[in-house]
Amino acid sequence: MLDEEKQMRNFRVRLESGEVVPDEAAARLTVLSALKAVKQWHEKHKGNTTPSPEAVAVHAAVNRLTESPIVELKRQAEETRKAISNIAS
Repeated sequence: MLDEEKQMRNFRVRLESGEVVPDEAAARLTVLSALKAVKQWHEKHKGNTTPSPEAVAVHAAVNRLTESPIVELKRQAEETRKAISNIAS
Protein backbone atom coordinates (compact mmCIF):
# COMPACT_ATOMS: atom_id res chain seq x y z
CA MET A 1 0.00 0.00 0.00
CA LEU A 2 2.97 2.32 0.56
CA ASP A 3 4.58 1.53 -2.80
CA GLU A 4 3.55 4.29 -5.20
CA GLU A 5 4.92 2.51 -8.29
CA LYS A 6 2.99 -0.66 -7.45
CA GLN A 7 -0.19 1.34 -6.91
CA MET A 8 0.30 2.94 -10.33
CA ARG A 9 0.31 -0.58 -11.78
CA ASN A 10 -2.72 -1.61 -9.70
CA PHE A 11 -4.90 1.36 -10.63
CA ARG A 12 -5.34 1.68 -14.38
CA VAL A 13 -7.83 3.56 -16.54
CA ARG A 14 -8.69 3.17 -20.22
CA LEU A 15 -8.71 6.43 -22.17
CA GLU A 16 -11.18 7.13 -24.97
CA SER A 17 -8.36 6.33 -27.39
CA GLY A 18 -8.20 2.83 -25.93
CA GLU A 19 -4.82 3.40 -24.26
CA VAL A 20 -4.54 2.06 -20.71
CA VAL A 21 -2.65 4.38 -18.36
CA PRO A 22 -2.12 4.66 -14.60
CA ASP A 23 -4.96 6.25 -12.64
CA GLU A 24 -2.61 8.55 -10.78
CA ALA A 25 -5.30 10.05 -8.55
CA ALA A 26 -6.55 6.66 -7.33
CA ALA A 27 -3.03 5.33 -6.83
CA ARG A 28 -1.90 8.35 -4.84
CA LEU A 29 -5.09 8.41 -2.78
CA THR A 30 -4.38 4.80 -1.80
CA VAL A 31 -0.84 5.67 -0.71
CA LEU A 32 -2.05 8.75 1.21
CA SER A 33 -4.70 6.66 2.96
CA ALA A 34 -2.10 4.04 3.89
CA LEU A 35 0.21 6.72 5.32
CA LYS A 36 -2.62 8.11 7.42
CA ALA A 37 -3.55 4.62 8.62
CA VAL A 38 0.04 3.88 9.66
CA LYS A 39 0.17 7.15 11.60
CA GLN A 40 -3.15 6.44 13.33
CA TRP A 41 -2.16 2.87 14.17
CA HIS A 42 1.09 4.06 15.70
CA GLU A 43 -0.65 6.73 17.77
CA LYS A 44 -2.85 3.99 19.28
CA HIS A 45 0.16 1.76 20.02
CA LYS A 46 2.72 4.29 21.29
CA GLY A 47 3.79 2.13 24.23
CA ASN A 48 5.13 -0.64 22.00
CA THR A 49 8.56 0.53 20.91
CA THR A 50 10.08 -2.86 20.01
CA PRO A 51 10.51 -2.77 16.22
CA SER A 52 9.23 -5.82 14.39
CA PRO A 53 10.54 -6.70 10.91
CA GLU A 54 7.24 -5.42 9.55
CA ALA A 55 7.62 -2.10 11.38
CA VAL A 56 11.12 -1.68 9.98
CA ALA A 57 9.81 -2.35 6.45
CA VAL A 58 6.98 0.17 6.92
CA HIS A 59 9.44 2.76 8.20
CA ALA A 60 11.64 2.24 5.13
CA ALA A 61 8.63 2.64 2.81
CA VAL A 62 7.61 5.84 4.59
CA ASN A 63 11.17 7.17 4.27
CA ARG A 64 11.11 6.51 0.51
CA LEU A 65 7.86 8.45 0.20
CA THR A 66 9.41 11.50 1.89
CA GLU A 67 11.42 11.87 -1.33
CA SER A 68 8.30 12.00 -3.53
CA PRO A 69 8.04 14.90 -5.97
CA ILE A 70 4.30 14.94 -5.21
CA VAL A 71 3.90 17.60 -2.52
CA GLU A 72 0.94 16.01 -0.73
CA LEU A 73 2.57 12.56 -0.61
CA LYS A 74 5.83 14.05 0.66
CA ARG A 75 4.02 16.11 3.33
CA GLN A 76 1.99 13.15 4.59
CA ALA A 77 5.05 10.87 4.56
CA GLU A 78 6.99 13.41 6.62
CA GLU A 79 4.12 13.65 9.14
CA THR A 80 3.93 9.87 9.32
CA ARG A 81 7.70 9.50 9.69
CA LYS A 82 7.63 11.96 12.58
CA ALA A 83 4.83 10.00 14.27
CA ILE A 84 6.57 6.64 13.91
CA SER A 85 10.12 7.82 14.51
CA ASN A 86 10.48 5.86 17.73
CA ILE A 87 9.83 2.39 16.22
CA ALA A 88 12.78 2.15 13.81
CA SER A 89 15.73 4.18 12.69
